[in-house]
Amino acid sequence: MPNEPVPTPTPDPTPPATPTPGNQGPPAPSNEPPKDAGPTDEAKAALAAAEKLVADNKALKNGDMVPDAEEQRVAAEKLAAEEAAKALADADADKENAPLDLETWGSTGHEGGDAVLGLLQNAGVTPDEAKALLFDAVTAGDLSKIDRTALEAKIGKDKTVLVLAGATSFLADKTSRNTQIVKDIKDVAGGEENWSKVAAWAKAGGNSVSDDQMSEYIEMIDNGGAQARFAANELVTAYNADDKNTTLQSQGVPPVIEGDTSNTPGGRSLTRNQYAAEVAKLHVRGRIPTDAEMTALSQARARGRAA
Repeated sequence: MPNEPVPTPTPDPTPPATPTPGNQGPPAPSNEPPKDAGPTDEAKAALAAAEKLVADNKALKNGDMVPDAEEQRVAAEKLAAEEAAKALADADADKENAPLDLETWGSTGHEGGDAVLGLLQNAGVTPDEAKALLFDAVTAGDLSKIDRTALEAKIGKDKTVLVLAGATSFLADKTSRNTQIVKDIKDVAGGEENWSKVAAWAKAGGNSVSDDQMSEYIEMIDNGGAQARFAANELVTAYNADDKNTTLQSQGVPPVIEGDTSNTPGGRSLTRNQYAAEVAKLHVRGRIPTDAEMTALSQARARGRAA
């Protein structure tokens, strides 16, 4: 059988059908790398917090950060507390350095004694408390009677040391001063025996010396010096003038000044307050009045009592 030619296939002119949605083929392979899905929400939040922290620290460092309302409140409360504490400390310092209230406490007439009163006053002690804690012992002249434990509990150890030192100095000076006063008035009366008679007579009352006069004489004797000598002389003179008494033989009695004029303190009539003021003037800056000056003032006061 002869060889027959093999027929050549005729190409199909119809284009291949487009795949339908329900009949899609597998996707063509791609050479592109897979896309990054990005950070998770948790990662984003952490990053944002870290960035805010860095920004806040930087702003705080530069002084540009504005605190929120709560921070402002806390800062304001802290500042107010600090200012209140400072004001309280300043007030305490002023209180500790406050001058002695003479109307409330009076004066001992002694720098150290008044310093003790000032310490007690500024430590919050009342005059009644001070009397119980200290004054009774000082008046008795026996500092061993001071209840140191109670005093320390009230004002502290440091202030107690200062108070006791001041009280010791005051008592020593007072003892020395009183010794001199006693010597002076005994000399005026002509000796211890004579003064004992005058003192007993004056204390008994019912004589020519009024209660007001006696109060003034006692105050003058306590002041010492020329005032004490003058008061003692006045009492001796009154004693000798009493018909019931035997005249004392006095020694060293200050002379009485006569012939006062209206232009001198002795020529005036002085009330008790005026008399005290005049006496204070004579003692200004530690000056010691003369016997003549004290006599003149006493005569002026006598006229004031008689007016």
